[in-house]
Amino acid sequence: MKAIIDTTGGNCPSCRRALEHRGKRLKGVNSLTMDIAKREIHVDYDGDPKVIEAIIDFVDILGYDAQLREPVDET
Repeated sequence: MKAIIDTTGGNCPSCRRALEHRGKRLKGVNSLTMDIAKREIHVDYDGDPKVIEAIIDFVDILGYDAQLREPVDET
């Protein structure tokens, strides 16, 4: 399952590295990339909503707001 998480920050390379490194280590995450220009986190995960919650919590810990965007259609 794929999702996009919008953030209010994290628009520097070191923030991107921190988000990607931490996010990729979460159980259930297949891939995670941060587009710093658009402030979007693209996630491919196993479908467990706890994965998205964990990513949003981590973004909050870094001091930014994050919100799940509508699910991406996989077709």
